Amino acid sequence: QAAPQPIARPKLRPADLNPARAASVPSASRAEQRAAGAGATAEAGTASATASTAATGGKQAQLKAIWGQEIGRRIQRANRLNRAHNSAVRAQLQVVVNRNGTVASVRLVQSSGDVRLDRSALDSVRRAGRFPAAPRQLDGQSFAFRWWLS
Repeated sequence: QAAPQPIARPKLRPADLNPARAASVPSASRAEQRAAGAGATAEAGTASATASTAATGGKQAQLKAIWGQEIGRRIQRANRLNRAHNSAVRAQLQVVVNRNGTVASVRLVQSSGDVRLDRSALDSVRRAGRFPAAPRQLDGQSFAFRWWLS
């Protein structure tokens, strides 16, 4: 019976140890590794269903957050009444926005304690007008966002 042969390990080059130089040195294996998702673990460069799903989920969350920030800025600019009052008084809104940028629903999640300010916060969504459409890469038909208006 033959003894098992040891696995040959590749020799490390200085470019492999220096990340700055590694980026400038082209190689087929490095391109494959980048395409598969290079990381800092022992499994760097190996693609798995779990890793690709997590990346997609992370990208989805990032797209939604960026889109939500733009919508929130528009609502905040349209919130006229609260700007003239104490900025410590805040109301929390939940707005559901369709893919095309239309508002599906809006509700007050937490009251500011002042009926006029709460009404103004709700009206600010209407005054903000139509919002930008969702990014094409974002999955889903409607999206819920929450903001504190002050």
